Amino acid sequence: MEKLVEDLLKNKEIKEFVQKHKLTEDDILKAYRVFSLKKECDDYCSLCKKNGECLNPNQYCKCVLEFNNRPNSKFVSCQYEPKDNLVTYFFEQNKGELYKNKERAMIIKELISFNQKYLNNEHPKGIYIYGGYGQGKSFILYSFAKELSENGKKVIYAYYPDLTRQIKSSIGSNQLETMIEELKKVDILMLDDLGGENNTAYLRDEVLGPILQYRMNEDLPVFATSNYNLEELLKHFADTNNENDRLKAGRIIQRLRNLMTPYELKDKDYRNGGN
Repeated sequence: MEKLVEDLLKNKEIKEFVQKHKLTEDDILKAYRVFSLKKECDDYCSLCKKNGECLNPNQYCKCVLEFNNRPNSKFVSCQYEPKDNLVTYFFEQNKGELYKNKERAMIIKELISFNQKYLNNEHPKGIYIYGGYGQGKSFILYSFAKELSENGKKVIYAYYPDLTRQIKSSIGSNQLETMIEELKKVDILMLDDLGGENNTAYLRDEVLGPILQYRMNEDLPVFATSNYNLEELLKHFADTNNENDRLKAGRIIQRLRNLMTPYELKDKDYRNGGN
């Protein structure tokens, strides 16, 4: 058993995930299938990097870890996925019910309203969709991203935890500045799972803050999904109880409020069979 755990922890992302959520060896073994899938997919991804193309059997996908009372995994799009106007770090397959469910009618109505105003060269606020795990927040936003891109708008749809890992790995390189400039200036920016990242003062103050400030000044739309409402997200960004930290976290939340209108999505958990 020790050898199984040891092999899994050789994977950097698994190790960071285990440390972040303070998982015991028993927790890891109980979720062995989740971590094993992650390791297997990452092994394929390492081959993709060497060859410059996707070699994963689940083509254009990679596996990321999530925590919702227990470890889970999901497939997201990889950098080799063909892109047109839509630049995405995430894609998820879901059932058609997610288009029609009455629980999301108000959110869909607001997205339609945004689209009409935006195409008329108005400057409507984006939408911040928050709610429980697996309720289809990401699916709704990704579907809307595709619609906007088909109308000729350049959209970046970023799975935020994955994006922050890319940013960390790019520190000190020209790639980082290029990436941040794109996030600042793209027509429409969508951040999926805001608050799901391992927050640091650097990411909050030197990356997210300047991006949001620039987009606020230039009237460029931002959308986001999160498991947290904005009050809960404030605690996440505060990081510590230090007064300076709370002040800086408050500035981020104020920018989010200026850029987006929050809507709560209450629905069943589609990822766990609708329970």
